[in-house]
Amino acid sequence: MVGRTCSQVEPGFFLSRLDQHTYEAEEARLRQGEVVERAQSPGRPATWTGAGFAHVPEGGTVEFLVSDVPASMEYDVVIRYEPQLPEPWEEVKLRVLRPGPIPTGSPCGNTIPADDQLVTALPARARYVLLPQPVCLERGVGYTLRLELARYTSRQAVPGASILLDSLVLVPRYSSMEMFIAGDAGAMGRREAFERYRCAQHAWPVGKAPASEVCTSLLTSMSAVIHGGALPCLCDPQGSLSSECEPHGGQCQCKASVMGRRCHHCSPGTFGFGPSGCRACQCHSDGAQSSFCDSVSGQCPCRPGTFGPRCDRCQPGSWGFPHCQPCQCNGHSDECDPRTGSCLHCRDHTDGDRCQRCAAGHYGNPTLASGERCRPCPCPDGPSSTRHFAASCRQDSRSRHVICNCNPGYTGPRCEECAPGYYGNPGQAGGRCQACQCHGHIDRLDAEACERRSGRCLRCLHHTEGAHCQHCQPGYYGDAARHSCRRCSCNVLGTEHSECSAQDECQCDRRSGQCQCLPNVQGQSCDRCAPNFWNLASGKGCEPCACHPQHSLGPACNQFTGQCPCQPGFGGRTCADCQENHWGEPSLQCRACDCDPRGVESSQCHRATGHCSCRQGVSGVRCDQCARGFSGAFPGCQPCHQCFGDWDRVVQDLAARTRGLALRAKHIQQTGIAGTFERDFRQLEEKLGVARAIVDARNATAGAVTQLLHTMEELRQHLGEATETLTQLEGELTAAQDENYNANHALGTLERGARGLNLTLHGLARQLHLLKNSNFLGAYDSIRQSHGQSRAAERDANGSSLAVPSAVSDAAATRRRSEQLMARRRDDFNRQSAANRRALSELGTRAQTLQLRHINEK
Repeated sequence: MVGRTCSQVEPGFFLSRLDQHTYEAEEARLRQGEVVERAQSPGRPATWTGAGFAHVPEGGTVEFLVSDVPASMEYDVVIRYEPQLPEPWEEVKLRVLRPGPIPTGSPCGNTIPADDQLVTALPARARYVLLPQPVCLERGVGYTLRLELARYTSRQAVPGASILLDSLVLVPRYSSMEMFIAGDAGAMGRREAFERYRCAQHAWPVGKAPASEVCTSLLTSMSAVIHGGALPCLCDPQGSLSSECEPHGGQCQCKASVMGRRCHHCSPGTFGFGPSGCRACQCHSDGAQSSFCDSVSGQCPCRPGTFGPRCDRCQPGSWGFPHCQPCQCNGHSDECDPRTGSCLHCRDHTDGDRCQRCAAGHYGNPTLASGERCRPCPCPDGPSSTRHFAASCRQDSRSRHVICNCNPGYTGPRCEECAPGYYGNPGQAGGRCQACQCHGHIDRLDAEACERRSGRCLRCLHHTEGAHCQHCQPGYYGDAARHSCRRCSCNVLGTEHSECSAQDECQCDRRSGQCQCLPNVQGQSCDRCAPNFWNLASGKGCEPCACHPQHSLGPACNQFTGQCPCQPGFGGRTCADCQENHWGEPSLQCRACDCDPRGVESSQCHRATGHCSCRQGVSGVRCDQCARGFSGAFPGCQPCHQCFGDWDRVVQDLAARTRGLALRAKHIQQTGIAGTFERDFRQLEEKLGVARAIVDARNATAGAVTQLLHTMEELRQHLGEATETLTQLEGELTAAQDENYNANHALGTLERGARGLNLTLHGLARQLHLLKNSNFLGAYDSIRQSHGQSRAAERDANGSSLAVPSAVSDAAATRRRSEQLMARRRDDFNRQSAANRRALSELGTRAQTLQLRHINEK
């Protein structure tokens, strides 16, 4: 013990727990029952100690041998178990068998025989029970604690009633120790604390529940008093990882599959205790009676008929574990696979699971029923010769001819030729067929892929070429031997046009993939300009940046836009222009763009002229006025009402149509109606003349001539009607032109009157200004006279524009009637003209299709 209060232990020593003296039921003496081993489940806490349990039936007894009591005193007895039935065990008896009478002067001298007879019950829902009274045991004396499971229940007999006993624990009773019963205040305080914190209950169940700090201190003192100090760890050097153990309880650090406080034996289901720990038994579930083997040899308990350390195979000469049966090998082998029954080491050139067929290179029927033997295949020679190129052969049952199954690379009835994809001369001694060395770039099934004798590759695949398909084809690059021929990724814009086809497929270096670049273009794919060059998209190579040497920050520019980095005060692509929002000649003078920022699309004006670029709805030199079609005060220019645009388009369209009609009328006046249709009439007369000549030249029948003359008369009538209609339209058009002229004249008069009124108003305004600077009395009469003139002028203006009827309204009505008449007559004229055109077209068609064959035959 070490420490200021002697409450700590030195390395290699420990303080015992209250359940230090635990006696396993599976290690005890069983009168009835059996040992049931159980392995620990990884990740789950154990509910038992030791290797397992003792399965004890009703009426059975278990004797625990106790000879290592550390001190003479009273001990509480705890029974740990695992219930198997739903009801509690009514009667369980514990008897202490002593080696002889108890001396009266011994610590247990007051024990009477009745104290060694204990009776208890085992609750069905618990895993341990504390016996109702302690037993007195002395140090250095051997005892036998006989535990009898007397009766399960008295209500009725339960066949097969049993229970799993885990262990019996002797817990030192604190009331027998001087440190708790000395009578002084310290002893009374320790006892009160021990009882208050229930320190003894930590030793009853399985597990290491954390104890309170008070209990830990008291248990440390109890262990030191009972054992006279700390106990040595005594960790097994083979089964433990360290010679040190836990300071409370003494548990050593065990290796894999090793258990026990000292790590001195294998855990259930393992064997071979040694420096590496223990190994799993791996007993076969079908052939072994249990999954636990001998902890030393590892031999599993085999079922009848099984064999081996794991009980996992049959005896030699049999197979089919766990239902073993003799091997069936047609007399050509004495052993077979113990799991599948396949025969092993077949003799007499036989092969197969049952040695039922001939081995490779032989043919025949080696089964017991046939009585035949296996003979060598003639492909072309036997398997023992240097000219045997078949894996196997067979004999046709009808022709009795031997058919060879050639090895890869051989073909022919006797495998005497090379197969497609192979070359060589197998007909010679020592000759053989080899795979064509084409780097995997030919079709092995193509007989013409390579030359049969020399092995030269003829039909290379995967974009390769060469005697061994060792080169990439033009337009591809890489290593053909590594199947890495890839298409050249040349940029068409940056590659020499002579290296590219019409499909924009270019050639490059076959090894590196470098494309042939245009001037001033760089990169493996010719996809970028050289430094200080730009405009790859031109397709003619990159052109110099040409940055101004004094006005730019360097010779490099943007490869796509060509923009150079300009110094302050300069701009443009090459920095040869004025800076942004300025115009002029940089070498002379740069002026700021005088544009109203509220009315421009861009703050940059024309660099040479300084003209501003106005946004929609804005006009003016500085873009500071509202444009035509927009209203409001700049910059709040708003589009005029929709009617402005609609009427503006209507007026413009009417003006254009009026101009067209005027030109048309002028043309009719100059040429007349006949002049307008002169060409059509001339063509019609020509066709009629041709038709008349044809009719006159032949002996036509009377009916055909009559029909033709009737058709011509109808055409003359249509032409007359068209001429009359055109004459009428000409008169109406002339009248419309006269009305239009009169309307224009009236409008001109009104405009001149309006200008006169405006001049009068301006004169009155000047007179009013002069009156302001003269005396009041002298100007009064002039004001009244001017006022009267102004009112009269206002009435005249209103009468000419607002009164109905008025000169303005009459002129407008006249204009509308003229437009309506022109539109109506124009529609009639267009319809009649279209009808005449259709009639002329039909006549021309009929004249062209006229057939005089029947007339000639007459």
